[in-house]
Amino acid sequence: MTVPHDRRTFLLGTAVFGAVSACSSGGGSKSATAETAGVAKDSFPVSEAELKVGVQVVRFDLPTGNVGRYGAVGNGIVDDSAAIEAAVAVTRGSSGGTVRLPPGTYRIARTIMDRGGRAPVTLQGDDATLLLGDANGPALRITADDFTLSDLRLAAAAGITAIGAPFGLPPAAIEAGGCSRLTLRRCRFERLPHMGLLIRADLSGAADVQIESCVFVELRATAVRLNGLDPAASLERVRIDGCTFAAPSDPVSAQTRAIHVGGRVSDVRILGNAFSGEGSLDYSRGWRDTIMVGDGTAVGQPSRILIANNVIAGMADDGIGLAGAADVTIVGNVITGSPVTAGIYAPANGTWRNTNVTIAANQLVRNHIAGIFLKDTDGYAITGNLIEDSRAGIVVLDAGTAPSTHGTIASNTLRRLRTTAIHCASTLATVTGNLIDGYAQDVGGDAAERAGILMRGRGGAAVVSGNQFTNGHHGVVVTGAYSRFTMNGNLGDGLAGFGLLLIEFVGDRWIVTSNQLTGALGHAAGLPPSPPGIFADNL
Repeated sequence: MTVPHDRRTFLLGTAVFGAVSACSSGGGSKSATAETAGVAKDSFPVSEAELKVGVQVVRFDLPTGNVGRYGAVGNGIVDDSAAIEAAVAVTRGSSGGTVRLPPGTYRIARTIMDRGGRAPVTLQGDDATLLLGDANGPALRITADDFTLSDLRLAAAAGITAIGAPFGLPPAAIEAGGCSRLTLRRCRFERLPHMGLLIRADLSGAADVQIESCVFVELRATAVRLNGLDPAASLERVRIDGCTFAAPSDPVSAQTRAIHVGGRVSDVRILGNAFSGEGSLDYSRGWRDTIMVGDGTAVGQPSRILIANNVIAGMADDGIGLAGAADVTIVGNVITGSPVTAGIYAPANGTWRNTNVTIAANQLVRNHIAGIFLKDTDGYAITGNLIEDSRAGIVVLDAGTAPSTHGTIASNTLRRLRTTAIHCASTLATVTGNLIDGYAQDVGGDAAERAGILMRGRGGAAVVSGNQFTNGHHGVVVTGAYSRFTMNGNLGDGLAGFGLLLIEFVGDRWIVTSNQLTGALGHAAGLPPSPPGIFADNL
């Protein structure tokens, strides 16, 4: 019997199971054929996966990979959640494959669940939009491995100002937990009431996440949140590559970030992305910290983080923030226009120290307080960066509990700075080979604010060598305590103040040799003009 195309509605039940049973007992195919199911020969028969899952087939003229087969309409009015979930479940239950959403707008009024099955699934949009309706939770929750979303647009329906946050977690349009091999490719997140994407470790852990060439625009909360807050599991191997993050729109919190990595998360690569905003102090028009790594949780700290070749402009606060991260490399980024603190800012969080931080070959321009500002950091290398048109260039401080330590500041170029170019309050520090041109341009201020290099001793040894100073005030200002201070081979030209100025300096031994500085050797009142040590061959 042939079923007319306008009446191809088929609810799986006893008739279908009977037809399949008859075929099996007769030695024929185990799948229901068009004849046995009462479907036209030019249609797609019911599959074993559909029988097993128990879904409702609405259109037999469409293959199992098309959401319209299960009743999806794509008109932005009808709730298509169940149809999309059915298509994913059937594909999972077979050998895997692609679930296609033809052009249209698919309203999502409840969370689409992908709970199980190991066959890989791709949810492929062909000019298709998932429209968040009145969903009490994310549009899509993924808890199974091997899931890909490609070429989909996610947006909120008009009038939707918030979505639910099940289990006390931050709400997001897409939530993935405890799954591995998750890929998002060329997806667009826009006009969302809260976060775009939340990826959690959960009890089983999660790994191998790729977010490629996606766009995030007009979100009211963090665009991508990597959350490793389960003490028994971790999130590993995440790559965010070639994405665009436009400024948030009226965010629900001042803590809105483009990317936030927190807890037990490791092996993260954030590469070649573009971030933009209006560059004002108004958090409604820019990201708080465009990329934040760490959050002070006692569960664990992010580690093995690579942030490279990104362009960050117009943020509302810092470009890149580190708050208790380990083994971090920040290289080749362009960061401009922080109106508050710094292009790269690493504050202390009270739980974890920043450790083993490399900051290299970045361009940091027009950032308010400094190009780079580190606190409470154990092990740092700041090398080969270009820093221009900021208040200060590089600042390394302690956080009041433990000093920053074991650091190198080398081969950086610093230009047109309003105060001190390099401010180093760190133990076991080496400052070498930096080119400093045009600094302490603000009139007034104390001596510490008018140095090419300010060394604030916290004990231990320090070396200042091979640096060049031009068009500034003092060359090197030293204050605090060092067990050993070495300064050699520095060149200074056009200095308005002292080549070397000691202020309340305490040191067991200091060595100043082979420097050429146009200022004089200066010292504060009450200090001996020649502390114990060597002063030789200086001009």
